[in-house]
Amino acid sequence: MKRPEILFHLRAKKASKKEFSNIYLRITVEKKRAELSINRKIKTERWDTYRQRMKGNREDAKELNHYLELMRSRVYAIHKKLIEDHEMISAAVIKDIMLGKAKKEKTLNEIILTHNQQVKERVGLDMSLGTYKKFETIHRIVKEFLQMVYGKEDLYLHQLNHEFVTLFDHHLRTHRKCNNNSTVKYIRLFKKITTIALNNDWMEKDPFRNFKMKLNEVKREFLTEAELESIVKKEMNIERLDLVRDIFVFSCYTGLAYVDVKNLSPNNIVLNMEGDRCISFERTKTKAETYVPLFHTPLEILKKYKDHPKAINTGKLLPILSNQKMNSYLKEIADICGIKKRISFHLARHTFATTVLLNNDVPYESVKIMLGHKDIKTTQHYAKVLNRKVNNDVRLLKEKLNPNKENPNMTIAK
Repeated sequence: MKRPEILFHLRAKKASKKEFSNIYLRITVEKKRAELSINRKIKTERWDTYRQRMKGNREDAKELNHYLELMRSRVYAIHKKLIEDHEMISAAVIKDIMLGKAKKEKTLNEIILTHNQQVKERVGLDMSLGTYKKFETIHRIVKEFLQMVYGKEDLYLHQLNHEFVTLFDHHLRTHRKCNNNSTVKYIRLFKKITTIALNNDWMEKDPFRNFKMKLNEVKREFLTEAELESIVKKEMNIERLDLVRDIFVFSCYTGLAYVDVKNLSPNNIVLNMEGDRCISFERTKTKAETYVPLFHTPLEILKKYKDHPKAINTGKLLPILSNQKMNSYLKEIADICGIKKRISFHLARHTFATTVLLNNDVPYESVKIMLGHKDIKTTQHYAKVLNRKVNNDVRLLKEKLNPNKENPNMTIAK
């Protein structure tokens, strides 16, 4: 970067040249200017505009001209230091440093730490522990990225640009082996941090301005009726597998996510107008009100574990294990039942939506409430995997439009 352009000049009054005028220093960096007074005055007639100095060899001229050179040297020294420290460089920044008003620019790690601490303090209020853990993961990944790609522990916010974002995207896909959707989710979390910086005027430019990202449509896997039945009826001789199978089946018939099963307490069991027991609660993830009728199978599971020591001690309805252990043991259960699909606890929620509800013609509006979705578009995603239901609906439509089976190609009267 070129050195700043420096100009000393007078703001001369329109009066006599014998009057005193203030001397100003003008700093220009990349065509942008900043000016400041050097707190010196001189008679206008004694100023050499071309040489930017006081005329003559008198002692007062030597002293002032020496001071002007010191000011010039100080500007260059500040500029050099800003380059060495990879700081933001502008005429305004140099002026603020000259006047002792320089503000310390915020760094990436600084704002992430502050943000994550605030999220941590709101856990249990309007933030979940899962959300806090996601932002902590992003912080670890960012620190790893800075070290590997930039060889630094931190960067100033002005250094975040389009190149930074594209390199971060590349790091997630290559070094961390993230698929497209995982990469997009990580980057969207990181973008929330930079948006806070932009909204607080800590950054001038949005590094994501020309960056495009899109989630790939994911096929939602679920258990068929036969697969679900095989798990329900399979005799489990190992206690831990029996427990995990029961809680998984409970979720298959209620659609509750892991965290909601974990938090389920007797207070969540209510009676509907017909006197049947139902589950009513606010989803941890979306804060949406959820209302699920309890079928025979989940009711029997609740009865089975109502006196379990862990359920009694925690005040919860089911003695659920950690999510990691649940998923690990579910793989064993899948092998025992001869199911080739990759089973996780969240698969139960998809199974409830598709096999239990939509496959039995439960309307989307009702499914939306039972799943705790805020938007019915989220619920409608499940319809894309119900080929069996589509085929059945088309068959019924054909029968309706072609009542004369002897002439299936008859023209329908207008």
